[in-house]
Amino acid sequence: MSHANRNLHLDWVRGISALIVCAGHTRNALLPDFADLPTHGLMAQLVYFSTGFGHAAVMVFFVMSGYLVGGSVLSTKGAFDWQRYLVNRYVRLWVVLLPALIWTWLVDQQTLALAPQVLQGGLAQNWHSLPAKGEYSTSFLTLLLNLGFQQTVTAPVFGSNGPLWSLANEAWYYLLFPLLVVPLLDRRWWVALTHWPLAALMLAFMPADMLWLLPVWMAGALLRKLPMGLLKGRMAFGLITGAAFLAVLVTYKKLGQTRFDAHTWDGLIGLSFTLWAAYLIQNAGGGHNKLLGRMAIRLSDFSYSLYLVHMPLALLFGAMLSVPLKRVGEAGDFLVFAGAVAVELLFAYAFWWVFENRTSVVKHWVFKVLKH
Repeated sequence: MSHANRNLHLDWVRGISALIVCAGHTRNALLPDFADLPTHGLMAQLVYFSTGFGHAAVMVFFVMSGYLVGGSVLSTKGAFDWQRYLVNRYVRLWVVLLPALIWTWLVDQQTLALAPQVLQGGLAQNWHSLPAKGEYSTSFLTLLLNLGFQQTVTAPVFGSNGPLWSLANEAWYYLLFPLLVVPLLDRRWWVALTHWPLAALMLAFMPADMLWLLPVWMAGALLRKLPMGLLKGRMAFGLITGAAFLAVLVTYKKLGQTRFDAHTWDGLIGLSFTLWAAYLIQNAGGGHNKLLGRMAIRLSDFSYSLYLVHMPLALLFGAMLSVPLKRVGEAGDFLVFAGAVAVELLFAYAFWWVFENRTSVVKHWVFKVLKH
């Protein structure tokens, strides 16, 4: 697993962001809100502070996705190959999504048997990230619509897997962005005539929340257009933008929505990370420590699998260990929380090895079929 051509800075950011999302959901399932803890010692402060940036981490994912996927569109030379693009993008999503939906259904059956109120809305006011009453669905139609990335558009997320909302955003952005941009790169008159009406149709059907986050994703794509070497070795720029990103996160954590609404915070987080990412991208940070390099690459590699499989398992742990009341937040409860996160990481790694790790094989097979 050579990391000679990897940007370990981005690998660490991607992997840690997925870990923060996972840990935040698991904490919500097992532990009470910070204000309800019996004591607010150093351990509690560290755990709650470090796991309180799950939504911000998703903004980081959007910026990085825009850079990797949208940036590949902006870097196109010659005619845009729609077939190759669609296969590369959506096969990658489906190779993990389909088994993750089946996994969600299997785990949810156990949660419903142990504590049906967890998924049927009975605890929605006290637990975060639970389906509200009447919103939980594992019907075959909901499964198909989630496979078509219709969650939050025409369907609820499948089962307990709340993080699937952001996957719908990703899938729609993947299709919308080249529809908007390809006519600007390929100026033949008929390209705009075929692409822009479809883009307008998509924009008309996209939910408002999805539209609000589109600029965050597109900001990442624009990073690909920075002149090479512009920020190479500009450590002062990296320190300033990194500090600014951290300051936005801390302010977001302290103020929440008391000063700005959620969309404003999303924009501030996305913009501040985009500026820092510009430095990280042009200062690849291959590093000399092989162990740390392998850790960064591996955590990054299975971050998508971790994102899609952790939530049902976190709620199952909550049903097993924290119903009817959550654990009180004593030292032993923090160990239980850490153990639950460790199990989720191990399972996600196994899931990656079985499914996501075969993505290139599945793509090769699909391309082979399409050639015949």
